[in-house]
Amino acid sequence: MHGIKSYGERLQFAYTLRGFPKLYALSHRIGVTDSALSRWFRSEPISMENFAKLCVELNVNADWLLLGRGQHSLGAMHDAPHRKALADVIERMADNDVRNLAKFLDEVTTPAT
Repeated sequence: MHGIKSYGERLQFAYTLRGFPKLYALSHRIGVTDSALSRWFRSEPISMENFAKLCVELNVNADWLLLGRGQHSLGAMHDAPHRKALADVIERMADNDVRNLAKFLDEVTTPAT
């Protein structure tokens, strides 16, 4: 996995590894258009809600997908229902609340310097 520099490249890697036959298979599962997924493959902006859905559907570590840190796989599949539940909660949240949650999570997971 050396040489994978952007989140779009990591997304393509995870998509291929997961074995979806066509873009539609993944885009339909997360409720977006194929063109949105194609834009994300080019590392174009993505909402926190859709990013969380991708992590669940592809079974990837969010830190790895976004920043390339750590292991790509979430590992144990028994975590998937919890991640799906979290994605469902985020989907129902107002945009401002999602931004605040993202800011909070960034603050509590960023090491102090």
